[in-house]
Amino acid sequence: MILKHIPTLKKKLIINFIVILVMLSALAVAASALIFKRIYNIKSGQFIQDITRQTTTNMKENIQKVENITFELLKNTVIQNLLVTVNENTLTDYELINIRKQILNELGTQALYNNDSVSMSIGSLSGEEFIIEAVLYGGEKDKFTKEEIFLAKGSTLWGVTEDGENNICIARAIISMKTQKPIGYINIIMKESYFGDIIKDISGTYASGAYVIDKDHIVISSNRKEILGEIFPVPSESISEQGRSIEKINGSNSYLYASGPMSNGWRLIVTVPLNEVEKDMVTFLIMVIAIVLGAAILAAWAMVGLVTRSIEPLERLKESMNRVGQGDFSSRVPIVADDEIGQLGKTYNHMAANIENLIEKAYKMEISQKEAEIEFLKMQINPHFLYNTLDTISWMARMQHNQDIAEVAMALGDLLRSNLKQESMITIGEELKSVRNYVFIQEYRFGDKISVGYEIDRRVRNYLIPNFILQPLVENSIIHGLEPKLGKGTLLVQIFIHQEELYFRIVDDGIGMNQEQIKGIYLACEQENSKRCIGLKNVYRRLKIYYGEEGTLRIASEVGEGSRICFSIPIDKLKQEKQT
Repeated sequence: MILKHIPTLKKKLIINFIVILVMLSALAVAASALIFKRIYNIKSGQFIQDITRQTTTNMKENIQKVENITFELLKNTVIQNLLVTVNENTLTDYELINIRKQILNELGTQALYNNDSVSMSIGSLSGEEFIIEAVLYGGEKDKFTKEEIFLAKGSTLWGVTEDGENNICIARAIISMKTQKPIGYINIIMKESYFGDIIKDISGTYASGAYVIDKDHIVISSNRKEILGEIFPVPSESISEQGRSIEKINGSNSYLYASGPMSNGWRLIVTVPLNEVEKDMVTFLIMVIAIVLGAAILAAWAMVGLVTRSIEPLERLKESMNRVGQGDFSSRVPIVADDEIGQLGKTYNHMAANIENLIEKAYKMEISQKEAEIEFLKMQINPHFLYNTLDTISWMARMQHNQDIAEVAMALGDLLRSNLKQESMITIGEELKSVRNYVFIQEYRFGDKISVGYEIDRRVRNYLIPNFILQPLVENSIIHGLEPKLGKGTLLVQIFIHQEELYFRIVDDGIGMNQEQIKGIYLACEQENSKRCIGLKNVYRRLKIYYGEEGTLRIASEVGEGSRICFSIPIDKLKQEKQT
């Protein structure tokens, strides 16, 4: 009874959401479990990789410190000279004691600031050894023989003592700075903790074991002391330097993370047993599965069908709105039900029809307005030109009786007929004819004071342009640029194609203008009711109407240097008159 009074759409939503709520809850929990597992794996892996990189960096620093000690000792001139003396001379006990004291003094300088050193020693070719020990050390002093040290040719040798202490032994030949031949060797023994302290705290929430292995895969240092000195159980070819791999360590599968080789050939291996990674996820996954297993199966089966049937009318409405948004105002939605969505569809269809009618009316009105404006602009003719022309004819009629009057009158008639043509678009060739008629008339008026030249690309003559678009620009240059000039003046009309643009340029060497005057012209062209610059304004506005911003009129001028008026039109916006 309660659902009977609820509107149809709402009834559908209530029924659907009651069912879907349970299903979505189960799906969300299942998805959460998967996401948790993925994030846990990523975070743990990233954490171990970060630890591996940081630990490797710290170990490299410690390795470099020892390398620096050996380098300082082998280049020490005191040690070099004393070893040469020991090797080449038979020394008395007193001399040997004195040399020992000097060498130990040099060794002590390096050992003084290193609490992790067990001993440092210098050996000569003659068999003498000069050793300084931090503590009384009875273990193995020499991991490497003299032959092994000299065979390395100055490279540093690293190893582990075999006396049960697992200390680190470092050896390096001392090469004479003069002869470049071996004159002795360095032996340094560092505590295992020198590297062990770096990795002992690496195990934690994720990591289990950390191992430093040498080139022979012997464990040099580890947080598992029982494996020190043994061969690492994983073959080297299976150890990846990037990412992680799964290997069997101590009888169980483990994630294995490895650094690249350090300067001495060592590598850091970090292992994490799989059961450690999955231990925290098991409880969470069991709980999630127990709560939502049954509901999740039903939800996955029913949700798509129920939601699709419920929102299908809304989807159709949305698609229709998208088409209207893209300009298809004829789009309508079918009305298949009398529920809330059906009522919404009816209202939408009515609204879309109204919008289509309004846009059509607005479009027709805009077209009519532009056509009227174009016709109005075409009718605006500078009266000064007609007055000046009539003055010329009158003057010639009084002063001389010849054919010139007829020619001027004929040119004026042609020019007026061109201006009053009904065609809104004419060819560039026809427009140039009007320009030449105007120039012909002005040449009679000004005589040889004005010289006009033409540079016209032959390819452009059949392109269509707005009627009477060039003559006002030529008139402006003559009346305002050349006429006020005291001496002779020249005018150049250029029409050419450059980079897919058709350029029109009127250039004169008249009196020119300053920047304020140019700004005033632009301002007059933009103002609807301005009575200034009628010719330029006519051209300016018609270019904007036909070609938009791409047909903008551009003016450049300097006082006393002349002016240049130009505009350009993209070739793809121009049509050509068909040639017969």
